[in-house]
Amino acid sequence: MSIAPADLLDSKQRVVRIVARELLAKVRERAEGLGVDDEADAVHDFRVAVRRLRSWMRAFDDELASTVRPKVNRRLKRIADATRTSRDCEVHIEWLEKFGKSQRGRYRAATDWLAGDLRSQKAKADLALREAVDRDLDRTAAQLNQGLAHYIVDLDEPADPMAAQLAKLIRDHAVAASSEISKIGSVGDRAEAHEARISVKRLRYIVEPLGDSIDGAPSLVDDLSKLQDELGALHDAQIFGSEIAKDLAKVLAASTPVAHDDDELADDSSASVSDRADALRAMSQRLHREELRAFKLLGDTWLSGRANDLWIRADNIASALETKRRG
Repeated sequence: MSIAPADLLDSKQRVVRIVARELLAKVRERAEGLGVDDEADAVHDFRVAVRRLRSWMRAFDDELASTVRPKVNRRLKRIADATRTSRDCEVHIEWLEKFGKSQRGRYRAATDWLAGDLRSQKAKADLALREAVDRDLDRTAAQLNQGLAHYIVDLDEPADPMAAQLAKLIRDHAVAASSEISKIGSVGDRAEAHEARISVKRLRYIVEPLGDSIDGAPSLVDDLSKLQDELGALHDAQIFGSEIAKDLAKVLAASTPVAHDDDELADDSSASVSDRADALRAMSQRLHREELRAFKLLGDTWLSGRANDLWIRADNIASALETKRRG
């Protein structure tokens, strides 16, 4: 999916829709892999495809509003939300498997217990995702394709070229990303880091369709992807760390005299409450170390003004787009 150089001088109304249709086609393609046993990354790939489409449509909401119904955006959001739990469980199960191997058999029963619980959650989430896709995707895609097939032209207003709109959006998104990154001052700034990751992702998704049409665009996309990944690693460690802390609190509560016989932790697992507590403490400590390492890497690479080069390069790309507009 790439915007050809000639398309940069074409009407933004037309080009926005061409790109959106290509992104929608990728969503449909990725949906076919859901539920297929040998497609290990199917949920991730589908989620990314939906995110790219939603991010593009959000950025060009003014251009699309005249022909794309609001209900289409609402359904796409429901589908995107349905991917979250399944993908999170997948990531956490993979982490537990690596943790279990690193312990060489220690905490095996407790790790298997937690991984089994996550697999049960993932199975339910996968079913909910499949139901959401079966219920909403076909009609959403049909209505969206219909809305993308035409646009309204105001004869009293000149048609802005795609280059002009992209230049504005890239600058706006770069300013937003720079602002969010500047708010991260410590490892405790979790909300700020999360918002920064979203802003970086949105900038990346705006620049990405330029492909080789503008010098410097591919390398900027690569570096934005690296920054997004590092923010994502920090976020994953923090989110799973919080989940493990909740599990530990439940286990410790179950070990008190007031715990009830029907407590959800009182099952026939070979892992005792004490074993589970010890394992969860070890997991929590490992995740905390990973969180600190991720934040240090982020700080050494991108924070304290080190990401400024990204915003300068984004501005250069915007300037190049404006030059094409004048040309």
